Amino acid sequence: MDRQITGLLLSIIKNLIEMKQLFLFLTLTLFVLAGCRNQKNTEHSHDATHTHDDGSVHQNHEDTTHQQQEFKVESDTSHHSHDHDDKKADHKH
Repeated sequence: MDRQITGLLLSIIKNLIEMKQLFLFLTLTLFVLAGCRNQKNTEHSHDATHTHDDGSVHQNHEDTTHQQQEFKVESDTSHHSHDHDDKKADHKH
């Protein structure tokens, strides 16, 4: 009787392991297939057109230029000024 119960438990455990492996395989397969879908997006492609979310197709915007912003930094007036003629003054900047 004990051998039958032990054999039954081992069979159940083996089936659970196989089901777990099958579930893992199917999950990974679905994940890969979902990631590889051919999705249309609004990004510019290598052809001369792009598609918007509403389905309309337009020519790429070749005249779009981007300019770098420039900022001028004024001199810092919050720092106090002093003479360096005093050779005895020991300080760091």
